[in-house]
Amino acid sequence: MEHERVERIGRNEAVFREVNESIRGVTPHHDPMFDALCECGSESCTGQFAISVDEYEHVRSDPALFVILPGHDIPAVEEVVEDEGVFVVIRKRPGDPERLARVTSPR
Repeated sequence: MEHERVERIGRNEAVFREVNESIRGVTPHHDPMFDALCECGSESCTGQFAISVDEYEHVRSDPALFVILPGHDIPAVEEVVEDEGVFVVIRKRPGDPERLARVTSPR
């Protein structure tokens, strides 16, 4: 996959991750769930799903992990590592995809 496309996908995912960080930040601390945006690389995706705060914090513990809707993964740059039914957790592949995920991590 060409470098520019990998970069665009990674930047799109980073934007959605930052939005989810903001949503999580305004979710009341006693609330065990919140609605997250799909963090896939598609510019036109508007998908959402409910995720528990604990699951979200698990994903955020590793900057190479993202939460997306099933079927939204791009195998050339990421692999599904967990399937939670309403969403999946993907890990960016080593090299440029993983590097970009780490340098754009808000945490």
